[in-house]
Amino acid sequence: MPPIPPPINLSLTKGPSDAFFLVTLEVKKAIKSLTWIPIPTLSLVMLSYMKTYFPFLPLLLLLVALCLYLRPLRILHSHSLPHIFHQPSLILALLLLIPYLSLSLHSHLPFLFLSGVLLVLPLNLPG
Repeated sequence: MPPIPPPINLSLTKGPSDAFFLVTLEVKKAIKSLTWIPIPTLSLVMLSYMKTYFPFLPLLLLLVALCLYLRPLRILHSHSLPHIFHQPSLILALLLLIPYLSLSLHSHLPFLFLSGVLLVLPLNLPG
């Protein structure tokens, strides 16, 4: 596994154009190497921008996903509660929420750990 690139200094982003430039730069680096795609770095840059300008957007996305996929009838008629993790929109909303919370905690560890759990969990469920 190639070495992990150093994290981007998020204090350098002063507005939409700076954040877009940093994301574009990371995408170009990832395309050139094709061995390491810095998903945590990209999501942290984008979510730091969202946290500054739209602070409640990830929580709103999670609420919408929960309203759509955790309806009482669906839970009552399903045989097991983990069935909800087969819904891609719920997983996407949770993946958006985890880096947002990690930024609030000033730690990347919850993002890396929980992202891995959420990506592996649907593969291990029956059905």
